[in-house]
Amino acid sequence: MAWLKLEQVAIGDWRHRILENLDWSWQKGESWVVTGPNGSGKSALAALWVGRLDAVAGHFERAPEFHDAEEAWIGFERQQLLLDAERAFDDSDYRESPDPGTLVGEFVGGTGALERFGLKDKKARGLKHLSTGELRRACLARAWVRGLPFLILDEPYEGLDAQGVSLLAQVLQTALAEGIDLAFLTQNAELAPKGITRLWTLAPARAAQRAPVAFGPTPKGSHPVLEFRSVNAGYGDLAVLKNFSWTVRQGERWLVTGPNGIGKSTLLSLISGDHPQVFSNDVRIAGRRRGPELTLDDLRLEVALVSYAAHLRFRNLFRNTGLEVLASGFAGTIGLWRDPTWSEVQACRALAAEWGLEEACSRLWEELSWGTQRLILLGRALVAGQKLLLLDEPCQGLDQPAQERFLSRVAVWVKNPQHTLVYVTHRQNEVDASSFFRLTLGD
Repeated sequence: MAWLKLEQVAIGDWRHRILENLDWSWQKGESWVVTGPNGSGKSALAALWVGRLDAVAGHFERAPEFHDAEEAWIGFERQQLLLDAERAFDDSDYRESPDPGTLVGEFVGGTGALERFGLKDKKARGLKHLSTGELRRACLARAWVRGLPFLILDEPYEGLDAQGVSLLAQVLQTALAEGIDLAFLTQNAELAPKGITRLWTLAPARAAQRAPVAFGPTPKGSHPVLEFRSVNAGYGDLAVLKNFSWTVRQGERWLVTGPNGIGKSTLLSLISGDHPQVFSNDVRIAGRRRGPELTLDDLRLEVALVSYAAHLRFRNLFRNTGLEVLASGFAGTIGLWRDPTWSEVQACRALAAEWGLEEACSRLWEELSWGTQRLILLGRALVAGQKLLLLDEPCQGLDQPAQERFLSRVAVWVKNPQHTLVYVTHRQNEVDASSFFRLTLGD
């Protein structure tokens, strides 16, 4: 018996076929690694399996058990769907206090699973208030509680801290030992759990780079461009930042580290002006506080942010191409709301050619894979001219060539003494920590 069977299947629509001529079957009792670089179609394949995309040609069969397949789907796209649903039913505007939405305990449904996945102390927190890694673990815990006979894991280690990676690796080995079938979708087959022997390569991928990227000696900046003065921020009764003070000077680069849920994304959202508690705290960009001194429009021309949360805001752009999203960085908007100048378009086309994004820039945004979208958003942040760059796990979803192109461009960007960089990552081998000042939250 087969979980899935594909015969000459094509995935896409009348405008563009993401994958075609697929012949493959996933038999019960088998586990697979499915590998390929950005844009090879891994996430589209997973979306087909769980019923989020249709086969536009060929013959496609799913076992009856796949009516629960979306619960077994672990990855960025699944998390985006959950957060979209939470926002759609947010009643904060009609309540005396913010609507927490679905609580972690309700979502997971099992106390033992909360403890197994390191979420016991998050039981009463809303899903939308979890970090990327915490939400990933909550999705895994929910699938575990439901006792599903298979899991579809799309780059499951992305966004997890070291503890989360270790915990997940143990859980997946246990799942294999207990006879749960896995489909592990990844750019790097070396990350797959030991014991999976079946491999489906959608397109060749390069081996992971081991040496971290160095940006040269850490400069000492001049005047402050970012100041936190005794800041307190959090969610409800949970204080993430307590009496927190920090100064970043022009030209400096900072590496921010700490475990999932410690406050790294909250820190960046206060800088970018997206966190509502910025108005009740003393956070200054180039000496100005958010509000009349520094409007959101002003801020978006001063600061460029790339993060998981920021990526989620670039959805439902059904009329914008990749090039138009790239060019929207010059105006600091989500989507293109004014015609770009000739020089702006030329700058975007030059970056697209340098990064191999010409074909992606000609396609509609919603047709692009998560990793390709992420690379365009990184280009958008670098090409538009903002002088304070905030990067929160920027290489999530990037294959190795894309990561190398991006980090090479950043290495050039930071040589400008007017450019200031704040970089958040869990990855030990991504950048050389000696090239940065270091801020470790939770110490």
